Amino acid sequence: MNEPEPISEPAGTTVVVDPPTDAAPESAPPKASSASPVAWWVVGLCLAAVIGSAAQLLLEQPDQGYFALALGFLVLGAAAWVDVAEKRIPNVLTYPALGLGILIHVVLTPLFTWLDWDVPRIWLGGLGPAEALMGFGLCFLFGIVSFVVRGLGGGDVKLLFAMGAILGLGHVIGALFNGILIAAVLGIVNWALNGSLIARLQVMAVTLFGAVFRGEVPKREEILPFGRSVAPFGLSMFLGLILAQFVELHEVLIFTLGKTE
Repeated sequence: MNEPEPISEPAGTTVVVDPPTDAAPESAPPKASSASPVAWWVVGLCLAAVIGSAAQLLLEQPDQGYFALALGFLVLGAAAWVDVAEKRIPNVLTYPALGLGILIHVVLTPLFTWLDWDVPRIWLGGLGPAEALMGFGLCFLFGIVSFVVRGLGGGDVKLLFAMGAILGLGHVIGALFNGILIAAVLGIVNWALNGSLIARLQVMAVTLFGAVFRGEVPKREEILPFGRSVAPFGLSMFLGLILAQFVELHEVLIFTLGKTE
């Protein structure tokens, strides 16, 4: 039996020899995993405890707690950050915040009062069930109406519910009023920057004229023909709560209207 003749490479041809395949292939570097929402909430609660305790000591008010207010600031700060960056407010932020507000004011505050545990009750800054439920009720009504008329998105409304439960009626009125004014200013500035301010004013004027002088009931798309303005509600509420610590514009307005009468 004849052996096959070896195949010779032509002159000047370079033969590329593959490396041995017995070496293990290099594995891809592991992806960096982000922290879980539970971890972020643990950090946030610890930070709220530190801020609340520091405020109680620095302000020298042993009969006034600031944990709930500090928690509200942190939740709104996180909501503002995400809302500006991603134009959404996640459920992992709003649902636990709503639950914590109910836990602090509706469960723990009455429990500590019944047990005569004044120190933890004061430190929490608990307002009691009535104050928290009234704050939640106000935010619920405003949020539902705003959602129906396309003023707020679903995440904005849920954030509003959570703030009503955490801050209570007294704090949330100022933050909400200030936040609405700030959102209006941000919306007008946004319209001016993207060149739609004049067009919006013209449509609003024509719609108002038809409603007043012709008795025409405007449709929703005629009132808001351009869709929602890009005014992050989380940022507006955060700035509104900060402003409310220095001046409550709704009280200034009520006082001014009272003097003019």
